[in-house]
Amino acid sequence: MRRPNRLLARVAWHILLHSELRAKRLALSRAGLVLVEARPASRAFYTIGGSHGRTTAAPEDRRHVFLLLSISLAFGAFVFTGVQLQMIEIMRELGHSPASALLLASLIGPSQVSIRLFELLFGHRYSLMKSAVFGSLMLPIGLGLALLAGDVFVVALVVVAAYGMSNGLKAVQRATLPLALFGRGQFGAYMGRLALPQGIVSAAAPPVVAAVLSNFGATGALWLTFVVGTGSLIAMILLARLARTVR
Repeated sequence: MRRPNRLLARVAWHILLHSELRAKRLALSRAGLVLVEARPASRAFYTIGGSHGRTTAAPEDRRHVFLLLSISLAFGAFVFTGVQLQMIEIMRELGHSPASALLLASLIGPSQVSIRLFELLFGHRYSLMKSAVFGSLMLPIGLGLALLAGDVFVVALVVVAAYGMSNGLKAVQRATLPLALFGRGQFGAYMGRLALPQGIVSAAAPPVVAAVLSNFGATGALWLTFVVGTGSLIAMILLARLARTVR
């Protein structure tokens, strides 16, 4: 029995890997996003929104773009890593039974996969920036619903679905957005700079959220993550507006 099980595991792994790589390729080749890079003496070109959107972006624009993208991704990482480990306890404190809380927490993974499959099938119909704003929007919506009526099972399902979709979209956009905004030549450097704040925040988030949960309950933890998630959304909206002005 071990050999067939290993074979099935390998097949499943290859399918998931192929789907993930294809989703990232499609995200970068959408009709709404075209990468154009040139190297003049002191300015750089990058495009968001199609072949008619070529624009010269001054160095100060890139600094603003990097700052907003870093804030959005780091704030999102705080919520994702902080809530992920505490989801079962949060659901229990909201009034759900241990079995229901476990069921709800187990649906995060399927929500992430579902939104990635949706991106794989329909991502070419809208721009990457719209997908990024949508993913950032789902996070405070889900947390806000948890604050309003998280004790209702149906609402809790929506909360988990929104959280999982946001997490799934952000996981892809952490790689595709820097490549789209800064170009291939600067991709590695900017990815390294973006990884530092995300790593620090991801390490600090679990104990911080756990401490808030222990002292102020699920409501306190949800309010904290809701505020941080809203900050991530605001930064992403400002980034989208800046990208529109410089294309």
